[in-house]
Amino acid sequence: MSMESSVIEHMEMDEDDSFAFCEGDGAFHSAFEDDFEQTLAMLDMDVEEVMIGVENSHEEVEGNKQFPCEFCEKICKSKGGRTKHQRSKHMAELEESSTSSSTRDVVITMDKTRDIIRDIGRYLTDEKLYKPEQAAEVFKLEPSETFVKFLNDLLLKLKRKKSKDKFLKEFYGNTNANWHEYFHPYPDKKMVFLMLIHLPERLLICIEQDKGPSDSEEEISLSLQEHGPLSYLAGYVIRSFVSKKGGLWSPHSWRVSIMEVSELVFRTHTNKDKVTRLPVDKIVNEVLASSLVKSLWCNIIANCDVEITKECQSLCLENIVKLYVTVRCFSFAKDIVNKYKSSEGVKGKKALRKDLKKASSELKY
Repeated sequence: MSMESSVIEHMEMDEDDSFAFCEGDGAFHSAFEDDFEQTLAMLDMDVEEVMIGVENSHEEVEGNKQFPCEFCEKICKSKGGRTKHQRSKHMAELEESSTSSSTRDVVITMDKTRDIIRDIGRYLTDEKLYKPEQAAEVFKLEPSETFVKFLNDLLLKLKRKKSKDKFLKEFYGNTNANWHEYFHPYPDKKMVFLMLIHLPERLLICIEQDKGPSDSEEEISLSLQEHGPLSYLAGYVIRSFVSKKGGLWSPHSWRVSIMEVSELVFRTHTNKDKVTRLPVDKIVNEVLASSLVKSLWCNIIANCDVEITKECQSLCLENIVKLYVTVRCFSFAKDIVNKYKSSEGVKGKKALRKDLKKASSELKY
């Protein structure tokens, strides 16, 4: 009789259609029983003892190594032995080492959070984007320990995953739900979010500070006198998507801030001695990638009365920014043409076209 048939004879089916092992198969039954008993014995052991035993076995297979203790001169034969020694002789040192390791994971502290909020208050006061009494309310905001812990966990996650979109989504989703707890007992949600829309950009600076100083570039900014025309142009852009009729629109300050970022990016690309082309798509993409623009837009969407799909949200923002950049490119090009006319004394459009055509043909040869 073959081995397979002898094994099969010692197996019979239970009523529940499962295999039962008979006592006749002594060798097979005893081996299974021994493994099972060893497994039950391991379940009764302490988890740390099991891990130390596994580490010791691993070291025995790999060879004889030395494992010095970090806190004394003792040399252990295995990593498990060193772990057991440190837990019995150096528990205080281990706790201190664990504490110092956790402090290295702190990205932002309570004092730093307060400083950032006060800095936002000073920025809103200096820029005069809001009423003085509104900007003054920002200085009254006092962050809670829960809010600082949330920021710290979020920044640590950003350092690992490096996804600004997820960072902003979680930031605004969480703060919108828990703002009262984060800034208790301050009651005005509007004032809290007035500060929060400017906070993510400054939090990202905390992450980027470790990268080292970047090359110094000429600072590009808007003067106070330029905010009026910028608001007018922002109102024109928003009105163009709603109505083709004339009339002035007064845009919300968040939308004006988006246009301000767009203007600064536009000036960065056109702040050159000779501009040969206007990269509209590149400018638009840089504006859309701005953390401040994403923050402002997320806040605008969060305060909408209707539900908007993610695709529609992205398209609306892209079209608004693209229209603004297109209008600015047109005015920029027209300004260059007018300056050329003025310097060359050209009076007619045809003469200008001839001169430009002649100049371009001379450049080719």
